[in-house]
Amino acid sequence: MFSKSNASVFALRVVPDGAFKGNVLVADSTAAIMFDSSGNLIKTYTLPGNDGGDFSLNLDPNGTDFWTGDSSSGLVWEVNIATGAIDEQFNTGHGGTFFGLSVFGEITSGGGGGPTVPEPSTWAMMLLGFAGMSFVAYRKRAAKAALSAV
Repeated sequence: MFSKSNASVFALRVVPDGAFKGNVLVADSTAAIMFDSSGNLIKTYTLPGNDGGDFSLNLDPNGTDFWTGDSSSGLVWEVNIATGAIDEQFNTGHGGTFFGLSVFGEITSGGGGGPTVPEPSTWAMMLLGFAGMSFVAYRKRAAKAALSAV
């Protein structure tokens, strides 16, 4: 298991490009850490003010940084992958209730190259599901009305 301690590993991101291509970044409660593709610990990123709840991690679109957040303190850090320097840090004000972090334009790994579902098809599937649920509800009401008429 990818873990440097008895802490829990949460978010996991594979670095897609650059000098760290194929390495894995994880939020590991007490720190953010990087492993090589064989699972060997490469780097531990110290997060000032971390209360042991490093929970979320996403790659920045610039390709050189990642963002991670501590659910206990509500702190968020932008960290340089190569140097470990904290580029930015702020407090969300939601310590104890901060359980996710999304970065606009974030780099995602995997899932590429496969077929995608175009948006009109998604809407059609959703509407078909609603119609099916409405039909089932109608049948239940009709059966209940028939039983109460007897």
